[in-house]
Amino acid sequence: MHRTELARPEREGTPAATPATAGLTLLASLAALLATGAGCASYRPTDEALDALTSDDLVTVTDEDDWIRFDPADATFRAGVVFYPGAFVEAEAYAPPLRLLAEQGVTTVLVRMPSKLAVLKPNAAEDVFAAVDGPEVWVIAGHSLGGAMAAHFAAKHPDEVVGLAMWAGYPPAKDDMSDQDIAVTSVTATEDQVLERDKFDETKALLPADTTFPVIEGGNHAGFGSYGAQKKDGEATITPEAQHEQAVAAVVALLERVEGE
Repeated sequence: MHRTELARPEREGTPAATPATAGLTLLASLAALLATGAGCASYRPTDEALDALTSDDLVTVTDEDDWIRFDPADATFRAGVVFYPGAFVEAEAYAPPLRLLAEQGVTTVLVRMPSKLAVLKPNAAEDVFAAVDGPEVWVIAGHSLGGAMAAHFAAKHPDEVVGLAMWAGYPPAKDDMSDQDIAVTSVTATEDQVLERDKFDETKALLPADTTFPVIEGGNHAGFGSYGAQKKDGEATITPEAQHEQAVAAVVALLERVEGE
C-alpha cells in the first residue's frame, strides 16, 4: 500500500495583517466581515485532520507545497474540485471532508493561501488548472471567506469553472452571477453564529435562480472543517463527521448535476 506522510504544521501565533493588492480593497473589507468570528486567531488542524493526510488504497494524498492533492484510486467524476480554506484556518484542517470527497471518486485540490487569507490570492485556482492533470472540467469551492473568494473567481472567470460550492459563505457584493451559466450550491448550518446572515440573504440575488441552498441541521461554522471550536460560533449538536458527510453530499449532488448536463 502506498502511503504518503505530510509534515504536521507548526503552531503559529496570530498572523499579522497583510495589505491586499491593488483592486482588492472591497474584498479585503469582506474578509474582515467574514473573519470576525475568527478573532484573527490561527486555527490549526486537529489530530483527526492530520490523520486524514495519509495515503491508503482509496486515496493518494500528495503535498505539492502550494496545495494538497487528494487523488481517488478510481476517479468516477470527470470534474475536479479546487477548495479555498476559510480565513486564518490552516489548509490541513479541511483534510477530513475533502478526503471523503475524494473517496467518492472526485479529484480534489486543497489550496494553501498566503497568510491563510484567500482574499490575498483569489486566482489561485488558475495555477491548479494549469498544473493538475486528470479532470476535464473544474468546480471551485470554499468555506467562509474561502467560499466568498471561490465565488469571486467564478464570477470573474465564467469560462474556467462549471460549478461553485460555498460552505457558510456568500459572494462579494459586486460579483453578480445571476445570469451566468454555472451550477451553484450554497450550504449553511443551523448553529452557525459566525456567518453574517443578513449579508448571506442579501447576496442570494447575485446567484443563479437554480442555486440550491442545503441546510445542515445541528451543524456550526467550524464543523465544515476540523480545527476545533471557533470564537463566536454556536455549539453544534451533531458530530463533525456527520456535518462533513452532509457538506460533501451537497458537493457530490452538484457534481452529478454538472455531469448530467
